[in-house]
Amino acid sequence: MPEVRSEIDATVHRVAVTAGAEVTEGDELVVLDAADVAIPVLAPVAGRITDVPVAPGDTVAAGDLVAVIDEGAAVYRALPRAGPGRGTKSTS
Repeated sequence: MPEVRSEIDATVHRVAVTAGAEVTEGDELVVLDAADVAIPVLAPVAGRITDVPVAPGDTVAAGDLVAVIDEGAAVYRALPRAGPGRGTKSTS
């Protein structure tokens, strides 16, 4: 399971996800505040959040865990299969 860690010493400004939430790559997980600059921490992969061990106001150091994502729990929604009447040209 990918662990998402802080890359800097900062204060947690906002937590955008909770355990059980589904995320896609690039979704915002946490926003850190360092020297009055908001720094979003983004999901490196799609999956389901299994742990968010931080809360707003917490102080994190570089390397501290801010979220865990279970890639195997990602939910993929199937698209309808192509066929007559579904975007393909019928030859009959």
